[in-house]
Amino acid sequence: MKGWNILLKLKQYGDKINVSNEIVKDILKNHGVENINQFINIQDYDCPVTNASNYKFMKVAANTIDLWVKNNAEIGIVIDDDADGYTSSAMLYQYLNQKINAEKSQSKLIPIISAHKEHGFCKLFENYEFIEDMPKQVIIPDAGSNDVDYMTQLKDAEISFIIIDHHDIEKDAQKFFEKNADSSCLLVNNMASYNDNPNKELTGVGMVYKTLQTLNEITNKDYKISKSLFAIGEIADCADVSNLEIRKIMVDGLKNIDNKFLKQYFPGEYNRPLAPIKLSFSIIPRINAIARIGSIDNRKMLLSALSEKIDDRKFIVVKKRRKSKVDGKFHHVDIHWTYYEYTKDCFDKLKSKQDKFVKDAIKNIRYLSNENFVLGYLDEDDENLGSVIGLIANKIMAKTQKPVILVHEFNKDVYNGSLRAPGTLPFKTILNKSNLFNFVAGHEQAAGVEFKTENTEKIIEKFENYDFNIDAQEIDVDVLFSNMDK
Repeated sequence: MKGWNILLKLKQYGDKINVSNEIVKDILKNHGVENINQFINIQDYDCPVTNASNYKFMKVAANTIDLWVKNNAEIGIVIDDDADGYTSSAMLYQYLNQKINAEKSQSKLIPIISAHKEHGFCKLFENYEFIEDMPKQVIIPDAGSNDVDYMTQLKDAEISFIIIDHHDIEKDAQKFFEKNADSSCLLVNNMASYNDNPNKELTGVGMVYKTLQTLNEITNKDYKISKSLFAIGEIADCADVSNLEIRKIMVDGLKNIDNKFLKQYFPGEYNRPLAPIKLSFSIIPRINAIARIGSIDNRKMLLSALSEKIDDRKFIVVKKRRKSKVDGKFHHVDIHWTYYEYTKDCFDKLKSKQDKFVKDAIKNIRYLSNENFVLGYLDEDDENLGSVIGLIANKIMAKTQKPVILVHEFNKDVYNGSLRAPGTLPFKTILNKSNLFNFVAGHEQAAGVEFKTENTEKIIEKFENYDFNIDAQEIDVDVLFSNMDK
């Protein structure tokens, strides 16, 4: 009988996992955890950590940011459109506000936000018609590593920029930085080949966290760096949270919640950390809903809430229907909410709107292939489709446990969309090697795709019998035990 890779959903209660059954230790061991006691009791151990010496240009970037603040520079922060991007930017924004205020700098932070979901430097060029009007100093967290054309224009215009990222670096981008890297053109990326034993599991928020730690160290300061924002971003971007460096910071951020907006979802004091899955069904999908279909005002509200720029001493009056204890009927009454409470309510409603859009769109998918892998086509005119197509693909993948490509017509003779893949399948690499796509860009299991419509049949023929080597099945623990008893 063919062996199964059994994937179990285990709930963590508190900062110490309940290990009453040896199966938990066996699972951890099978997943590559070497020191099981250290993993289970993470807060009782000093874990190996990386620092600026492991990441080339991190210390230069920290010194450069410090110099910008000292010189009263206007600093643009490009906000990337997902939960990792927003938490990265909010962490940076919050830290720099502390630094500017404490050091009485005249620096000004300029958040660069687009009205629809986009990634990378294109936001900067969308927001400014003329390059000479752009901020002369720009930081872009969680994106931008491969935007060579944009970077070339910025360098020619003498606009300094720092990229703090974790995405794979393409060859032309690697060559660009080998030729141009200096204090005005910096890439701090844990995936770069020139690093020295970095932690490659860190996402964008993790790289911002390490950069700000470095800035605190070289300036002998102790400005707050939110561990709760770190936890949200790492969990949202599907980081390997079994990595001990990530796990220790994450557990601390989930036990000692240091973000006012996160506390709206989990009010009260905690002597045990939140289980990561709780974030995956609360604040993270709300952030992603804003990034996909939120208005420009929604996006500004999100950054303000995450970076705690909202004054929680002020209240907003909202009208809500409430049942009267006097006559038993519903009446509109005035309720006084903090802006954090109001923001949460707005985002809950937007999440519901997104869910309805996705549910309706799934009904309209035309499946071009649905055996070995899924290739689906959506014929929709809604402007939000491009922003949510990845979410729809993810729902199909979760249901089928097959690799999924979901596309819509981008322009004449071109399909554009997203891929999603189960487990650790290197789907992006597999598709790129086929040479049938205009581009496949992003992560191995979650990426954007584009191909010519004339290649549709070739793609189906190529992958309808392809051995993806997927044998993992997800089963419930109680099913496992009942089968063992037979």
